[in-house]
Amino acid sequence: MNLIVHPFFDIDTCSYSYVLANPGSGTCAVIDPVLNYDLEKGEVSTVLADQILEFVKTNGYIVEWILETHVHADRLSAARYLKQHFICAQLGASEWVMELQQEFASRFELQIATDGSQFDRLFKDNDRICLGHSCGRVLRRRSNALSIPAEVT
Repeated sequence: MNLIVHPFFDIDTCSYSYVLANPGSGTCAVIDPVLNYDLEKGEVSTVLADQILEFVKTNGYIVEWILETHVHADRLSAARYLKQHFICAQLGASEWVMELQQEFASRFELQIATDGSQFDRLFKDNDRICLGHSCGRVLRRRSNALSIPAEVT
């Protein structure tokens, strides 16, 4: 079964979020969801995440995964917000997120968990990941490719 990639573009950060769908099983993964941020007002919003929510609901997909591919220095993540709506979805990132959490906590004197416990699954290089009956392998770039999701209430 071929997977279908549906891109969602955020003009403010010039970045993409994706829904990777498996039409045969009716499942999908949300990849790198953007949390909108208005720099002038200092406010976050869920405009793009809400577009993804609507798209998933309209197409009747079941979200199995919300995946962060890397730390996004140019934007915030809507992963936690989407997890509140897709309760059965697992939140995943590379195991290398712990290394960056430790670096951020040390450098910025943050009181954050640095054990990756913010995620349901931490992937190792070459781990298998499935979407419906379609499976692939996790590949890590040479840089620390991860993301730390922001929380929205």
